[in-house]
Amino acid sequence: MFDRNPMILEATPSTVTDTPAESISETPAAAPGIRVAVSLELILYVALVLLSLTLRLAELGTIPLSDGEAHEALAAFRAIEPRAAGSPLVSHNPLMFTANVITMSIGGSDTATARLPTAILGVLLVASPLLFRRWLGRVQALIIAALLAISPVLLLASRSMSGAVWAMALAVVGIYWLGKFIETRRAAYAILCSIALLMLVLMAEPGGFLTLVGLAFGLSFALSTVDDPDLEYRRAVAQGLRDWPWIRAAVIGGFVIALTAMVFLLYPQGLSGIGDVLYQAVRGLTTRPAGYPFAFPLLVSLLYEPVLWVFGLTGAYLVISRDGSFLQRAMVGWLIASAAWALGYGGAEPGDALWLTLPLAALSAITLEKMLAPVRDRFWNVPAWGPYVQGVAVAATLAIAAINLVIVGNGIMSSNPELLPSIPQPILMKVIMVVPALLLTVITFFLVGSMWGARASWHGTGIGVLLILSIYSFGSGWHAAVVNADNPRELWHVRPAARNLNLMQKTLVVASLRATGMPYDMEIVVQPGEGDPFDDGALAWALHRFYNTQFVTSLAPTVNAPVVITADTSEPPKLGAAYVGQDFPLTYRWERSSLKWDFLIWLYDRETRAQPNASDRIVTWVRADIYGLLPESRAPDAR
Repeated sequence: MFDRNPMILEATPSTVTDTPAESISETPAAAPGIRVAVSLELILYVALVLLSLTLRLAELGTIPLSDGEAHEALAAFRAIEPRAAGSPLVSHNPLMFTANVITMSIGGSDTATARLPTAILGVLLVASPLLFRRWLGRVQALIIAALLAISPVLLLASRSMSGAVWAMALAVVGIYWLGKFIETRRAAYAILCSIALLMLVLMAEPGGFLTLVGLAFGLSFALSTVDDPDLEYRRAVAQGLRDWPWIRAAVIGGFVIALTAMVFLLYPQGLSGIGDVLYQAVRGLTTRPAGYPFAFPLLVSLLYEPVLWVFGLTGAYLVISRDGSFLQRAMVGWLIASAAWALGYGGAEPGDALWLTLPLAALSAITLEKMLAPVRDRFWNVPAWGPYVQGVAVAATLAIAAINLVIVGNGIMSSNPELLPSIPQPILMKVIMVVPALLLTVITFFLVGSMWGARASWHGTGIGVLLILSIYSFGSGWHAAVVNADNPRELWHVRPAARNLNLMQKTLVVASLRATGMPYDMEIVVQPGEGDPFDDGALAWALHRFYNTQFVTSLAPTVNAPVVITADTSEPPKLGAAYVGQDFPLTYRWERSSLKWDFLIWLYDRETRAQPNASDRIVTWVRADIYGLLPESRAPDAR
């Protein structure tokens, strides 16, 4: 598709006249000796990068940080700001910590800045197939980039400060430098690869070591299954191991890791993050975080990325059954190992679904390259547009079936079933209408097969399935990342922070302006509830700019700070002045066991009869004189 137009900016003599047909821009006639050719491939890559950047930056700072994100952001903020309230924290992701320290030192400490390094890294991951363009081929590399651009898992992980994004980025560059070393035998590439893989294990996330083991298993799987009668691949691997500069790589890698963890010697305490990563990695072998379901990454991947599973498993079948290349078989092995980790590793987080996303995207590209190519058949003359027309028709019939199922789901939601739903007659007719829509898909398949052959019919059906599943995946990713960012009915969000924290911040800024004339100079006293994070988590991040915040274990009756924040209890606190209280939800929870017959509408729109509950509530008490009331005009315990 793109073989005739390399992605280059080229200078040619004025006598050259055979410009590429797809060239879209040339220099003006005033400079006839130079022309600039921009290929369609480059335009598509730029479009994918811009799309990815837009998806990640939209409302990035308006969604409050969850407890896990707030921990990472507070660790970086307290490392650079000596006035910050609260004790120093140890980051669970040392590499992200270093990036956040640098970013916050330059760009400030708001929510968007804390998420920005991970979001940008997610965009770079979308463009990363460019590194493997020579080995994968231009078409497959572009398809992988397109799949990553619409990947809900990569989008959500990029917007939620997930260490899995850093782990996957290190894995990708590690593979690239490994390939360059095998090609050139230059020690510099081996050292760079070693640094990336050491960082993957020690600095990315607790599950980083499983990513490395998965890559090693993929290599072993390829070596054991590829057709290699002359032992070419085995010799190459053995020779590479002999040529690897082990001592230099270990010394330089250890030095770079220590330097990076200490933020280039500016924060020596950062080294403790490496020990925390190793501790959490071992702990995850036997312990699952509270509220996380079994096989969490696998469930996340299956729910949000069905398009990758359909075409990725098809690609794996094509690789195994048709003697795929060494690199393709390595991807199959990586997928097998990742599925095992997703099932068995208790410490896996939702972002670790990226274990599955990258190999599935690579295997899906194999299927899609064949499916989107023109159909060549010795018996049938298939027009290039034929399978695409059928694909649109298939997508339309599948959409009709899906719409009817959504209506059925809404009908079940309107009833109140105990064991079996009582479906009204009009809704029951919608169930029946699903059957003709699916039959029409089958009829279209055989009709196209009778005109252009079975191969064309399979191509068209695949295109239709690709369209409908891509739309579903793209929409579900955006809804989970932005629209339902504080909805625990999204599988990704186990205990999301409430958007009302933004309203609380605005209330505190107004109160501070009234009390001190400055937006963040007011004194705040915080007494969290029993079992809540003391000076860590979403609430602590919401207050991080208020340097005069005090976290206390109990409130004295003489406290008369302008604002007091407590857990929501039946009895108001006894304070030294009259206060006006307003309660705010801190986090939300939802019981997955309450789903039952609401599965259809939950699958489409994350709606259920059982509504989320505010699992943690806080009360912001503003002193009456600052609020604008005379002390004697209200009771101290009123809200």
